Amino acid sequence: MENTMGTAANIVTLDTCVIREIYQKDYVLVARLKQGYGLTGSVILVNSVIRRELKRQGLNYRFVREKIERIFEARVEFIPISESMRTKARDMKTKHPTIHPGDDVILACVIENGSALVTCDRGFERAAEQAGVRVINPNGSNAQKEHRYKQRQRQKSRRRRGRHWIANFREIVYNDQRWQQYHS
Repeated sequence: MENTMGTAANIVTLDTCVIREIYQKDYVLVARLKQGYGLTGSVILVNSVIRRELKRQGLNYRFVREKIERIFEARVEFIPISESMRTKARDMKTKHPTIHPGDDVILACVIENGSALVTCDRGFERAAEQAGVRVINPNGSNAQKEHRYKQRQRQKSRRRRGRHWIANFREIVYNDQRWQQYHS
């Protein structure tokens, strides 16, 4: 199948885990994909495996497609699975036994169309890199460090709020004791 949709830099295939997070309003992930990886204005490829996984997770493909097109100002295209993709998928299963069922077909579709793969699944990411595919993991090591940093900041904030509560409680008790002294 010849790639007539554009350059490989702006053609991507989103894994189902990424689509689910986008649909569930993960604004940090969306911002990372738009700004950090330049997915705005891309062509996003979807195949029947991705549609089936979305349906199994209770997501309506039409709504998901419209939301992704609106968020990324992109064109979502459905790619039918050809016999050559099925053959490549069988090869992927033997070469990379750790990838999940269905991911082998998605990977074959990515290779066939020369697109980049966007996934949060580390096992799928490793298999795709070994197959020579450009992989984007928006939850990569920098994202994890950033997440841990934000988590520590929230914990510090909670501790500070706890101290203020204790200080306020002590002040209330102290004032109450003084009031009792005055009026006894």
